[in-house]
Amino acid sequence: MVTRWPESRTCCRYRSGCGLSRPCFPTAHGWRSCHWSIIGSSADGETHDAVWPRVMSIPSCRADWKGIDAALQRRNKRSATKEGRFAMIKHISRRGLFAAAISIAAATTPAFAQEWPSGPLHVYVGFPAGSSPDTIARLIADPLSEALGQPVVIENKPGAGGVIGVQQMLAQKDDGHSFGVTINGPLTTAQRLIPDLGYDPATDIAPVALIATTPLVLAVSSENPAEDAASFIEAAKASPGDISYGSVGQGSGAHLTAELFASEAGVELFHIPFQSYAEVTTSILGGEIDSGFMAPSAALPHVEAGKMKMLGITSAEPFPQVPDVPVLAGQAGLPDDFRAELWDAFIAPAGTDPEIVERLNSEIVKILGDAEIQDKLLAIGWKAEPSTPEEFAARIEEDTALWGAVIDKTEAQE
Repeated sequence: MVTRWPESRTCCRYRSGCGLSRPCFPTAHGWRSCHWSIIGSSADGETHDAVWPRVMSIPSCRADWKGIDAALQRRNKRSATKEGRFAMIKHISRRGLFAAAISIAAATTPAFAQEWPSGPLHVYVGFPAGSSPDTIARLIADPLSEALGQPVVIENKPGAGGVIGVQQMLAQKDDGHSFGVTINGPLTTAQRLIPDLGYDPATDIAPVALIATTPLVLAVSSENPAEDAASFIEAAKASPGDISYGSVGQGSGAHLTAELFASEAGVELFHIPFQSYAEVTTSILGGEIDSGFMAPSAALPHVEAGKMKMLGITSAEPFPQVPDVPVLAGQAGLPDDFRAELWDAFIAPAGTDPEIVERLNSEIVKILGDAEIQDKLLAIGWKAEPSTPEEFAARIEEDTALWGAVIDKTEAQE
């Protein structure tokens, strides 16, 4: 039986932009759907001879093509009538084989999902051991391994703000056993900031699940006269460009958050980049710079020591780790929907079987529902934030638009 692709879809699941006006998945017309006249032509009337090279240039589509032979073999093994449909498939055109094999893969997915995983899962993290993304990945690795019955191996590939980890994940064999844990940047701002990135988050990545989020706090020295965000903004308006803030460099989360804050508040702040967050903190405490946006967990020890103040937090609601710090949204002219958060998430290559994505999402959501896991995340400054793959995809799209606008305005890419 041929699986019918939902009629509501007007392009393939990768939204690849290859030009086809209809999905390249077959309909209930049976094997007749293998003919290119059924599959569809391009939106502007091009033939498949013109469109096909573009289809095959898209990594996610090409990955599906690689799985065709395996799909046919699985179908052949289980089929009680080898001389029936399989014999017909062998004689259709190359383009027909592409469409027919995808329908076979869909038909055999339940059996494939039952066989998965057949070996260890390798999870690529673009940060060193001991970093927040690494710690979070390891927190879910053990319960995920127990649920799936296979080891979950964390592969640390640090560099380029997490981008190297994503690139390494995509470089692995596309067999449903290579995944990644990443923060926002590689999926939302990297394309704007890194030339020749080597992948397109919109077409090469399959969102699996959000894991956790953390806001940033606007931190100043205890000697700073500002007592809240309103007085800080008032001082900045009185002296345009004189109030300084530190970050770990152009395009970093702290830099973009500060520029978003300044834009929404209608003030001009002076940016001073540093090599590390430790240097930013030391410079605030020493009075060398006026302020900085940083993780609550980084500021909290200095606040408790009486050396630092947190004037506001960038989350939409108070954060459990620092519940007394007011949200910046709605203060001193900032919009009510002001929000800037870092997030950590689980991803897969775009060619990963949807059944695997759903299974992983289900298990991760269960893990994040455990109170002990939630407490461990909060202890390092993160709040469990489970999601569906669709919700995660929407968050990527939303944040890509948000930070893209900030980059355009501040020319952070230069």
